[in-house]
Amino acid sequence: MIRTKLFLACALAFVVSLAGATPAAAQEPANQITYFTFSAPFELPGGKTLPAGKYVFKIADSPSNRHIVHVMSEDQREMHATLMAIPAQRMEPAQEPEVRFMEAEANVAPAVRTWWYPGRTIGHEFIYPKDHARRLAARQPEPVLTVADDAATEEEMRTADLARIGRDGRESAVDAERTADNQATPTPAQQPDTTRAPDTTRAPDATDTRARTELPRTASPLPLIALLGLGSLVAAGGLRLRRR
Repeated sequence: MIRTKLFLACALAFVVSLAGATPAAAQEPANQITYFTFSAPFELPGGKTLPAGKYVFKIADSPSNRHIVHVMSEDQREMHATLMAIPAQRMEPAQEPEVRFMEAEANVAPAVRTWWYPGRTIGHEFIYPKDHARRLAARQPEPVLTVADDAATEEEMRTADLARIGRDGRESAVDAERTADNQATPTPAQQPDTTRAPDTTRAPDATDTRARTELPRTASPLPLIALLGLGSLVAAGGLRLRRR
């Protein structure tokens, strides 16, 4: 009798813990894949400008670096860019998928600064080649993340020392492990806006079209199967106890 009751108690405790822990762990895909719709053109590190449209942002499968970002077409058949980034930290987790832009003049495509996956306080701040960063920094109130030397290729930027270049052209060293994004709140031009018509004179809206509806599909049915199996064991144990 004592052994049977102990078995039932352990089985029930395991079921409860599994039900509470598994869905949260299974909710976020490892590559943080996000579908964005941009209402106006935008600029990527290296000077490439993409037109308004739907794009995929996702983390590359790299065991040594979790901040290599692929920007792809909506169907993921075309690779538009592979970008280097460093961790960007914020106080409160992003509530929705979010891309933040640097300031830009009217009718000029703004450059992306950071990408945030919902539910996380750690995002991705993009690294710009030196010449490109210097041009952008001339019109920015905040320094632009760049490389300390003239590294320009993907391979060179993987290992290059980092710096931030200000409007005056001065550079300051960056510790990629301790860097933080101080932009806790997007500027009005950077906030997702699904109610206004596209306006090419301001930063393009970056709104998610599928991330929230597709995230639940990343969960595995295995936890439910395990719960049903353990429930059957508990029921069988209960019947056996009653017969005794």
